[in-house]
Amino acid sequence: MITNPSAKYSPEGMSGIINIILHKNANTGFNGSINTGVTFGVTPKLNTALNLNYKVGKVNIYSNYGLNHGKNKNHGYINSFRPELENEQKFEFNNLNTSHLLKLGLDYYINDKNTFSIYTNQNITNGSGNGLTDVNYISPSNSDSSQLFKSKTDNNTQTYDLDFKHDFTKKGENLEFQANVSSTKNKENTNYDLTEFNPTNNSDRTNIVHGRTNYIQFNADYVNPLTETTKLEIGIETRIQNTKNSFDESTSNPSIFNSTTTDNNFTFDRNISSLYTNYSKKWEKWSGQVGVRIENYTIDGDFHRIETSVNPTTNFSGNQTIKDNIFSVYPSAFFTYAASDKNSFNFNYSRRVDRPSIGQISPIREWTTPLVESRGNPELQPQFTNSFEVNYTRTAKIGSITSGVFYRQINNEISRTIYKNPSNNNQDIISYDNFDNNIAFGVEVSSNLKLAKWWSVNASTDAYFKTVKGTVQNANTGLQEKGEVDVVSFNVRANQTFTATKKLKINLFGMYRGRDLGLQFERSPMYKADIGATYSILKGKGSITGRLNDIFNTMHFQFDGSIPYKQEGAFYWESRTIYVGLNYMFGGGKNKALQRKQRDANETQSGGGLL
Repeated sequence: MITNPSAKYSPEGMSGIINIILHKNANTGFNGSINTGVTFGVTPKLNTALNLNYKVGKVNIYSNYGLNHGKNKNHGYINSFRPELENEQKFEFNNLNTSHLLKLGLDYYINDKNTFSIYTNQNITNGSGNGLTDVNYISPSNSDSSQLFKSKTDNNTQTYDLDFKHDFTKKGENLEFQANVSSTKNKENTNYDLTEFNPTNNSDRTNIVHGRTNYIQFNADYVNPLTETTKLEIGIETRIQNTKNSFDESTSNPSIFNSTTTDNNFTFDRNISSLYTNYSKKWEKWSGQVGVRIENYTIDGDFHRIETSVNPTTNFSGNQTIKDNIFSVYPSAFFTYAASDKNSFNFNYSRRVDRPSIGQISPIREWTTPLVESRGNPELQPQFTNSFEVNYTRTAKIGSITSGVFYRQINNEISRTIYKNPSNNNQDIISYDNFDNNIAFGVEVSSNLKLAKWWSVNASTDAYFKTVKGTVQNANTGLQEKGEVDVVSFNVRANQTFTATKKLKINLFGMYRGRDLGLQFERSPMYKADIGATYSILKGKGSITGRLNDIFNTMHFQFDGSIPYKQEGAFYWESRTIYVGLNYMFGGGKNKALQRKQRDANETQSGGGLL
């Protein structure tokens, strides 16, 4: 795990990166593995994966197939104390999803100095869902309502990747080229049936969404160990992304003889061009690396909306354009002092960025209920962070403990926000916005210990302090007002493994995520405990795994807030589940590690939930 990556890697995000090593068969022959399991919650869910590998001479061929199928049930509520519109909303959601993932690849070892690799991913996902939203008002002057919805979704992603690596005569000197092309198509067809009571009024609404995203990436990386103690890295990268979304909505209300048709089209182009260099050196007990990454980021988007109805006086047409060109420099510096074999200190700095995802920018709605709708914000800007860390690692016979402090200066922080729908005074819009410049600092402690021959522990804890500043909408005046809150949060994770016998291992996991406070909402603490066991069979070629997730059924999302008005709510999912799985490896041959670069999506992701 690299918590503060160098200039070689994309500056996106603050979660760090994982250095993944994929294993390829080094000897001639055939081998593979099969993993299959069932998760039992409210309903059973199947997951199966088959991995095959065949090497003959200089050619290594591999394939992977994964299948996931199952139903998911979720429910929740929101109590709103909005003046004159006090109400309780209850939600029930049911989803059935089936996904197929196929990967085919080939490595060609041309000679000791040159390697050529190519692979493709084919991902097909089909889903269907239904749900119910009930709205009950406290005041009898408001009409209660019930909304049913049914939806079908299809998603198809194709990815093609090509890689060539040349090793020079000098040890450690190499040049690598990679090209990646992908295309994603998705479709959604959702029908809403709304019934209002006292008096009774029925209306139907159909949403059809089509989306397509094309993505091209090219990068070249050069590494040259200038001497035994110095190394130079240089690289370039280009990313081109084109997205087109269409959202067609038709609404009919027979009781008032009215129908409306709305056509929304959103196109979004994003290009990122990068150049980086790193220089590293070792001297005596010190080692260091300094680097810089230069990026030019351009976006060009267009949102067009046409609304027509039976009454031509209410017809509407509008257009919104998004354009930006941002040139950024991302410096980084890392220094390590090894005081002894058991004690080391690390000092590092890097500048990072969180770019809005398509979902966070697109003004096309993500989901909707009679009182709440989620959509993106086309005017959302990237978030920049200056990150400083100081860490101390102590190594002993039983393992290592690392403790550290960090300080982060956050500019244009991206966060969830809520405001009134300008075209529907009874509905709130949940979206994203840039808040003011904020700061965060805290302490972290992590450990990897073997306390006994039969007992090992991997644990981490952190506490951080953050000041959040920004503007929020006043529900009474509709005007934007400045706000500021101080946040103190505490988190802990612990994973323990007990070796009961040579064949049986027992695992116990627990986590606690402290409350989080924003300008508009406070998220309650989240916590859970899992227990599992793995038993080796068939002379080590197979294993059976059983796991109980969320033993005490405590994991859920709960919040309350007072801006723009008092609200409280909670959402629940199938957190407590039982998993039973089987793993079996077959074939022969030893494995050697062939390292591949793992490129990220270079953007932040939407929360995937209400807040």
